[in-house]
Amino acid sequence: MHSPGLGAEKRGESKCHFPCRSKIPAGFGLDLQSSIAIITKILYLFKPLPAEDEPVQVVLLAAGEATRLRPLTLSTPKCLLPLADGKTILDLTLENLKWAGLKQVVLVTGFEADQIRKHISARHADLAVEWIHNDLFSSTNNSHSLWMAGRAVKGPFILLDADILFDRRIIPLLLGLHQEDALAVRTAGGWSEEDMKVRLDGDGNVGRIGKDIRVDRATGESIGIEKFGGPFGKALFEKLEHRIRSQNGSREFYEASFQAVIEEGLPLFGLDISPLPCMEIDTVEDYEKARAGLNNRPGGE
Repeated sequence: MHSPGLGAEKRGESKCHFPCRSKIPAGFGLDLQSSIAIITKILYLFKPLPAEDEPVQVVLLAAGEATRLRPLTLSTPKCLLPLADGKTILDLTLENLKWAGLKQVVLVTGFEADQIRKHISARHADLAVEWIHNDLFSSTNNSHSLWMAGRAVKGPFILLDADILFDRRIIPLLLGLHQEDALAVRTAGGWSEEDMKVRLDGDGNVGRIGKDIRVDRATGESIGIEKFGGPFGKALFEKLEHRIRSQNGSREFYEASFQAVIEEGLPLFGLDISPLPCMEIDTVEDYEKARAGLNNRPGGE
């Protein structure tokens, strides 16, 4: 299996639409673990500053009913479930984004949308939020929500679902890549049939993505955080439009459209973030594991 290093891109200058002060240079001459260890220490000490010339938007999807978390989510959106210190999954996500200098959010709601609006108004009034409501949340998948968000996307953006608990250093690492289109992957720790698996090619680009990839044939797992600033993002929204209008695309995971764009020859780089903690909260077991991990942090870190 191939694990791409941070210097896997070709050497040379390239225009980056993600203006982060912590840009990652091409080629460290180090292995993956050493490169990420050094960079994350720097990013942890020096907080990235907000972009001033070309703001990066965030597309945050929070429309689903989270039926696998019932009864916890019978009347509460998954992203508003409490984790630690009075903070919810959504609070931790938004704090991570603000730490990375990102404050322009396109937020797609569905189930119990009013609760999410009130929560953000009360706790995150410093964000510039463009609200989009998916009325069909109970009968569509995240591809439909992403397609709806397309009308508000004006340039480069970070995409993530609102049910991911992740290390705040992951976003700056993505922003700092020379590759304009990339997704974060985990190549260590194992994965299951249910996970969104990937196969990376020799250049570190995603060759295949989907839950249907055999566990023993996968290079790793997509953690559900992506950035788009090059041609892939525009092609993605065009592909979503086509699949939703002409077939059953509204019921797909948006990664089906990722795969369709990849097959048309556009590269999507896979950034290995394996040393950094990240988990998706889908089940009651996931939720309890996340709460236990946060509440047992040494020194309240």
